[in-house]
Amino acid sequence: PILLPGHLDEATVGLLHSAADLAVLSFERDYERESGTLLEAITWGLPVVCSGRSAPAETVRTYALGEVFEPGDADALARAVRTSPRRLDPECLERARDELSCRAAASRYLELFQELLSGHESARDRA
Repeated sequence: PILLPGHLDEATVGLLHSAADLAVLSFERDYERESGTLLEAITWGLPVVCSGRSAPAETVRTYALGEVFEPGDADALARAVRTSPRRLDPECLERARDELSCRAAASRYLELFQELLSGHESARDRA
């Protein structure tokens, strides 16, 4: 295993992902934000081992991207690494890429803005 703490430039991140067999992600319990590292693993098609009780763990489960382990349990982490798939199901990976990509997020925001704009136009029309 290689651990590189801190922020890395894009070239180094790309090299690491291209050489990796697996991404291991660990978060504090009840972590609710998205994970850029998870999205990078999806982009590179890497199986993921992720600590549970977090929003990224739910993404791993939803899209069958790997294994989830109990936070703080080293044995559970070791088991998850051992049982993690060597390769992801192509259909699950494609679905994750389609639904979680930057393009998909931008499309959802655009739809939301259009809905909000329509709501304001409707209010103006009623006035």
